[in-house]
Amino acid sequence: MDFIKYNEELSSKSYSPGGGSALCLIFYSAISLLLKSFVITSNRKKFVEYNDEIKENVSNLIDFLSKIQKKLLLLEQNDRENFNFYMDCLKGKKDLGPALERCSSVPTQLYQLCDDVADKSISLKNIVVDSIVSDFDIGIKIIDAVKESSKVLIDINK
Repeated sequence: MDFIKYNEELSSKSYSPGGGSALCLIFYSAISLLLKSFVITSNRKKFVEYNDEIKENVSNLIDFLSKIQKKLLLLEQNDRENFNFYMDCLKGKKDLGPALERCSSVPTQLYQLCDDVADKSISLKNIVVDSIVSDFDIGIKIIDAVKESSKVLIDINK
């Protein structure tokens, strides 16, 4: 996905992509910052001094975060499809209930994923290399913003 092309589409007169789609990609970037923090940390000489449990936890977290990123790309596409379905229902003067339910599915999943990612990442923050901890902290702040913004979309689609 081309960043500039996506943002041109996001700022166009098209209804989709919209807020849910943008949240998926913002969340993706936040996870990239967390991944960077843990990858750099795990590649430092000092990392070998940690016990096997911490090493395994970091390795598992890196795998988990990578899987979440893949899921976010699917959710971004789902959000577009859900909103297009909503617009079709609106234009066709059909019952909006199912469309609103679909529109809240991606924000609901994002909301839950935010907690999972933040909790698992924060539990290992103490080992992140000092020179990169600011990227870690920014990643967590972005995840907090994605969570709050997801809540806005969930409430709108009730």
